[in-house]
Amino acid sequence: MILDYAYIMKKELKNISKNLLDTMKGALYKKIIGPLKYCRGDDYAIEKYWRDRFLKYGQSLKGAGNVNLSEEKNAMMYAESAKIFINLCKKEGIDFSRIKVLEIGCGTGFYTELLYKLGARDYTGIDITDVLFDSLRKKFPQFKFLKSDITSAKIEEGFDVIVMMNVIEHIVKDSKLIVAMENVKHCLSEGGVFIVGAVMDTNKKHLFYVRYWTLEDIICKFSNHYIAHKMPFQNGHIVSIKSRS
Repeated sequence: MILDYAYIMKKELKNISKNLLDTMKGALYKKIIGPLKYCRGDDYAIEKYWRDRFLKYGQSLKGAGNVNLSEEKNAMMYAESAKIFINLCKKEGIDFSRIKVLEIGCGTGFYTELLYKLGARDYTGIDITDVLFDSLRKKFPQFKFLKSDITSAKIEEGFDVIVMMNVIEHIVKDSKLIVAMENVKHCLSEGGVFIVGAVMDTNKKHLFYVRYWTLEDIICKFSNHYIAHKMPFQNGHIVSIKSRS
């Protein structure tokens, strides 16, 4: 029993040391190494950053999720987020099988798959990098995937529902947010729904690639629109924005 206890304690201490080391490495990267590699004045090389990140993690949820969490914990976090997203869509009464859907920042395809399961068939996914497009096209051959930057390239098609999950916080410049929201308004059909999260309570720069935006920061860009629903989501809220009739 004594030997067993000693072994358990040794294993726990090893795990604690590893977690501490991983946390320190993560902090060093986010605060020093990452900014040196990717920062460009008050912005960052967004395409290069996400290309490098998706090349490193591939289809792992760490690619678009939390790199400091295990795959299992990322999956739990995403599963909880999916429940809230589905609940919001139900409140909106969205029938995905009958509408055109645009997903901004499809990443590893987590919400792409969720939208498919909810019935979406007329779907377009855009992302700043096309690193994962081959695997997404194999999995969803009927869907369309386009390499595009919502903060610069205008989308000419119209969509009934536009989804932007865990993407807005990676736009770190005010001027880019303005362009992105103008593009969303431009391609959101009359009576359409824009679903975005996470929206935070305080506007602040968190990391070189993370900026927290408030609901006021977003809705002020949408003249003649209103907040239809607002629900707790991750550390902030998920909201649906609709045009006034």
